[in-house]
Amino acid sequence: MDLRLSPSIASLLVALGALAACTTNTVVETETVPADPAATDELPADPGDDADDASAPRHDGGAADASKPPPSKPPPAPPPAPWKATSAAGAPAGRSLHSAVWTGKEMIVWGGFDGTSNRADGAAYDPAADTWRTLATANAPSPRRGHAAVWTGSAMIVWGGNVGTVGLADGGVYDPATDTWTPIPASGAPAARAYAAVVWTGSEMLVWGGASASYVSSGGAFAPGNGSWSPLATAGEPSARAFNSTAAAWTGTRMLFFGGRNGAGALASGGSYDRAANAWQALPSAGAPSARSAHTAVWTGSELVVWGGEGGGSSLADGAALDPAAQAWSPLPSASAPSARRFHTAVWTGTTMIVWGGWNPPAYLASGSAWDPASGKWTPLSTEGGPKGRSNHTAVWTGKEMIVWGGYDGASQLATGARYAP
Repeated sequence: MDLRLSPSIASLLVALGALAACTTNTVVETETVPADPAATDELPADPGDDADDASAPRHDGGAADASKPPPSKPPPAPPPAPWKATSAAGAPAGRSLHSAVWTGKEMIVWGGFDGTSNRADGAAYDPAADTWRTLATANAPSPRRGHAAVWTGSAMIVWGGNVGTVGLADGGVYDPATDTWTPIPASGAPAARAYAAVVWTGSEMLVWGGASASYVSSGGAFAPGNGSWSPLATAGEPSARAFNSTAAAWTGTRMLFFGGRNGAGALASGGSYDRAANAWQALPSAGAPSARSAHTAVWTGSELVVWGGEGGGSSLADGAALDPAAQAWSPLPSASAPSARRFHTAVWTGTTMIVWGGWNPPAYLASGSAWDPASGKWTPLSTEGGPKGRSNHTAVWTGKEMIVWGGYDGASQLATGARYAP
């Protein structure tokens, strides 16, 4: 049998072999070529390109353009100014020596002196809405200044005060829920007085000291629950005195106060009144601040902090903290403390004591500082957007900001105020 292929079949087999060799070489070449690192998906997009446009040409092989500066970021927004003026629409007439309490929703302003006469009116300011509402006047106490006022949790109690040099021994309870006043019973009330030390215990208003025709060293407790008065103990009580500012504090069990003024001048003593025992104890004298009146005092939860005021005819720029458990005073530092002043205000925020305003003759001050007992440091307050300087104004702490209102600036009784957010 002849096994030789015909020329045509042989040519066909040669062609098929060449085609197979070509196909095999192509597969081998593809497998040995390394992947292009610039083509991987791990490279960052060029910040100068449209990252959303997948078809956009890449001029750098997929790498970022190092010669192109990154886009500039807009500067951060400045923090809001710490001070914001309270609305003037519907605000009470200008006044000083008035009272103010914080209800949890509103600051209630009442009474005071308008430069010509005493007032028997007031208004409530809602910071959330930045609006005022006028208080009812039916059954309200008579016109007065230098009176006591406390917030009970549901009502404001106003008591005492004076008209000129004549002290008053009456008052009223204001219920903001019904916008109504209820007179306080006169039976058993303490003698007439103004500028007394006053605190709210949670169930009673304690009133002690003050002045009328003379300085007073007695007091009483008013229980709005049953509308009754009861006298405070007199054994061991401090000497008679009056307080020109908020100088008393409630610790949860005791009323504490320091300083004040009598006919001889400013005092450097104080008292601790235990309501449950109806007993007095003198504050320690070692390390105590110098004699002063027109100062402020706040309770931090563990200490009574006394600052500023007037003593010996000069304004003061110092203070001290009393630890009643240890019966020991410790001085406050002077670095970054407020300048000397009297008739200023102070509030406790829960972490700091904020001192603002006041008078250091002849200047009415628009400055202040915050004292942090944890760090032992003072921090000056910003004055940006702050109110004008004043004394004999009021200040309340809302839980997130301090509201100051009213006062006297040396020329007029003020009907303006501002809110300070630390």
